[in-house]
Amino acid sequence: MDSLPSHRSQLVRQPAAGSANTSPDDAYEVVQHPQSKLLELTTRMLHLSALPDDSLDRPDTGSQEPSCVRWLLSRGVLEHIPGDGSVACSALATSAGIPEEQLSDVVGAAILCGFLREPVAGHVAHTRSSASLVFCKSFLRWLRGTSSVPMPILLEVLSATLAGEAGDGDKPATSDTALGATGSFPNGVRHDGSLAAASSDDPANVATTLPNKSQKPPAEHLDGVSSQVQPPLAPASDERPVLIIGAGISGLCLAQALRKVGIPFKVFERDSAIDSRPQGYRLKLRQDAEVALAESLPQDVYQHFLASCAILAVGETDFNPFTGEVTKSRAGGGLSGKLGLNPSHTVDRTVFRSILMTGIEDRVFFSRQLASYTANEDQGGGGGGGVGVVVTFTDGERAEGRFLVGADGLHSVVRPGLLPGHRIKDTGAACVYGKTPLTPELAARFPEKGLRWMTVVADQAPMLQSFHIGDAPATLLTEPTRFSEESRARYRLPQDYVYWVLIAPQTRFGAGGGLTSSPPPKAGNNTGPNQQQQQTAAAAAAEAAARLSLAVTEEWHPSLRSVFELQDTRQATFVPIISSVPDIPAWEPSAVVTLLGDAIHPMSPCGGVGAQTAICDAAALAKVLDEARGSPSAGDVGSFEEGMRRRARGSIAQSEIGSKTMFGLGSLEECKPWASN
Repeated sequence: MDSLPSHRSQLVRQPAAGSANTSPDDAYEVVQHPQSKLLELTTRMLHLSALPDDSLDRPDTGSQEPSCVRWLLSRGVLEHIPGDGSVACSALATSAGIPEEQLSDVVGAAILCGFLREPVAGHVAHTRSSASLVFCKSFLRWLRGTSSVPMPILLEVLSATLAGEAGDGDKPATSDTALGATGSFPNGVRHDGSLAAASSDDPANVATTLPNKSQKPPAEHLDGVSSQVQPPLAPASDERPVLIIGAGISGLCLAQALRKVGIPFKVFERDSAIDSRPQGYRLKLRQDAEVALAESLPQDVYQHFLASCAILAVGETDFNPFTGEVTKSRAGGGLSGKLGLNPSHTVDRTVFRSILMTGIEDRVFFSRQLASYTANEDQGGGGGGGVGVVVTFTDGERAEGRFLVGADGLHSVVRPGLLPGHRIKDTGAACVYGKTPLTPELAARFPEKGLRWMTVVADQAPMLQSFHIGDAPATLLTEPTRFSEESRARYRLPQDYVYWVLIAPQTRFGAGGGLTSSPPPKAGNNTGPNQQQQQTAAAAAAEAAARLSLAVTEEWHPSLRSVFELQDTRQATFVPIISSVPDIPAWEPSAVVTLLGDAIHPMSPCGGVGAQTAICDAAALAKVLDEARGSPSAGDVGSFEEGMRRRARGSIAQSEIGSKTMFGLGSLEECKPWASN
C-alpha cells in the first residue's frame, strides 16, 4: 500500500499520445513492473492482516513481520496512533493499556519491517499501510473475513485468480471451495483507482477482467488496466503557478514546501507588510507540527526555525485574581506530557513568518487583496493543460495559475466561492491579545512564580450576578517569552516579553466597545485604505483593546494587573472568537482550488492548536501537489481534504473543551451562525 502512490502514475497513465517512438510493447513494459508490484503488495497486505494466530513465535513463516502486525491489530494498538503525526511509545502503551516494554518490542519489529515508522526517536507514526487498516474499516473487515481459510490455500487461490487461470471468465472452482461465499471489496478500496483498476467487486472475479499474464495485452488494455490514451496532465509552470492567497503561517509553510520540490508558486497577501498589524505573538508547537515542518521546509529554513525558537519551559501556575496568591502549581506537563501532548517549540509569530519568507521574497506580493476568482475545471486536473484559475484583485490586477489555495484566514474570499454554505459559528466570546516587555519593573511588580512558565488566572462571576446573567468567566493566560544569547546573535529578535491573552464572553468586554476583527476591504473597492490610513486605524484599535483589558480586570490584585498596566499598548488586539463545528461536512472536491487553516476551520484559541493544525494542513497539501507536480486531480484534492477535516475535528473538539472551561461555552452546535463583516 505504501508503494501505490509512487507507482500510481505508471499504473494509470500511458505515454503521451502521438509519440512517434512509443509502441504498444514499450507501453506494456512500462506498466508491467509496477502492475506486478501492485499485485505482490496486495497479496502481502492480505497475508499481514488475515493471520488467525496471535503468537509472535511463528517459525513456519520465517519472519515475525506478519505476527507483529496481527498482534497490533488484535489488541487495537493502531487505533491509538494519531492519523496525522506521531505519538511517544510510552504514551501509546498507556493509552492502549499494554506494558511499555512489551509494546516497544513489537512496535520496533513493525518499524523494522516498514509497517509503522519512527519519525523521531521514541515516537511511532502510521505509514499508509497501517493507516489504511485503521481508517478503512470495510477493507479491514474484508481482509479479516478470510481468516478461516488456511493461508497457503488463500494465497494460492489469490495468485491463481490474479493470474487469470480461471478460464472462460468463470469463478475458479478453488475459489468457491476455499472462500465459500462471495465477498465484496469495500467502497473505499473500490473507489481507489490503484486497486479498483486491477479488481472487480469480488476478488475471485479478477480473472474476468485481467488477461493472462503470459500474453501481452493490446495497448488499450495494459495488463488489466483499462484506460484511454490521454495526454499527460499539465504541471504547474512559471506561467501558470500555484497561487496562494494569504501569507500567514500556513500559506508561507506551503510556499516553502513547494520551493523545496521545485513547483512554481506565487503568494498574495492583503496586508502591506509582514508585520503591519499585531496578530498574537508566541506560538507553541507540538511534535506533530515539528515533524511536518521538518518534512516540508527546505533544510536551511528549518534550521533557522529551530535556532530562532524561544527558550521552552513547561509547567503551569494558577493564581487567584483577587488575592494574587498561588492556588495551584506544577512543573512539567502532567498527564498531557505522558501522552506526548507537550509543546516541543515556542516561537514568536512575527519572527517565524519572517523566517518563512527566506528565499521567497520575490514571490510574495503584499497589498494584494483578492476580489474574486474564476475556476476552470475542464482545464484543470482532467484536461491536457491550460489555465486552471484566474484571480482578480481589488486594484483590478489579475493573475493566472494552475491551482488556487485559499490560505486567507477567517475572512477568506476564496471560501464563499468554493463553499457558499460553509458553517461557521460565533461563540459570543472574544479575546484581547497583548505583549508586555519583560522589564525590571514588571519583574518587581508581577508575581515571581508567574514568570516561570504558563500562568492561568480564572475570574468567575459573583454568585448573585450569575443568578441573572449566568456565569461569565474571564480567563487570563500569560507566558514569558525569552530568547537565548545564541539566538540573539544570529537573528533580529524582539525584547523578551510576557505574552498574554484575556478571554471572556463579549458581555464582559461590553460587546467589545465596538471593536471587531479586521476584515479585508470589500470586493469592488479598487484602492482600499492606503497604508497610512491602515496604520492610523490599527493604532486606534490597539489603544482601545488595551483599555478593555484594564476595564475587565479592574477588581484584580495589583500584582496581576501590572501585566496590563505595563503592556505595549501598540501591540494589543481585540479578536472575536469564531469557530467551525468539529464535524465539518464533506464537499465535492475541485481539481483547481482548496482551502487551508482558518479559511476552512477557524477555532477557539483555548485549545492552543490552531497554528499547529494549519502547519500540518500545509504539509499534507504540499505532498499532494508534489506528487501531482502542481496539477492534482479532484480525487487527489478530495483525499487531502478528507484528511484535513479529520485533523480539524480533533483540534476543534479540543478547543471546544478549553472554551467551556475558560469562558463558559455551551456547545458549538448551539452557537449562532457567524455573520461575516
